[in-house]
Amino acid sequence: MGRIPWSEIQGAYIRTISGNDFICLEVRCPEQYISEAKGIKQALANVNRALGFTPVSLNLSGVAVDTADVLEFIIKRIEIPTEETANASAPSPSLAAEDH
Repeated sequence: MGRIPWSEIQGAYIRTISGNDFICLEVRCPEQYISEAKGIKQALANVNRALGFTPVSLNLSGVAVDTADVLEFIIKRIEIPTEETANASAPSPSLAAEDH
């Protein structure tokens, strides 16, 4: 599907099927990404939906990373407020410095 700007990602969560972890990305306009995908990528997006995933998912099988760590990175990067950060009195630091 190509590169997805961080600003287009609204949420993320983990789904597991047959012992394989996926991170499902909730994007602003999923239909746009499906229509832009060609061939196998478009077919996989439709299969993802049929399995109850989002059309845009990261398959982490075969990758030596902890799925929860990747999810945590994504959530921090897109700045999804959690109950903890929503109740904090100080504003959260900007992640703009990470963008090089």
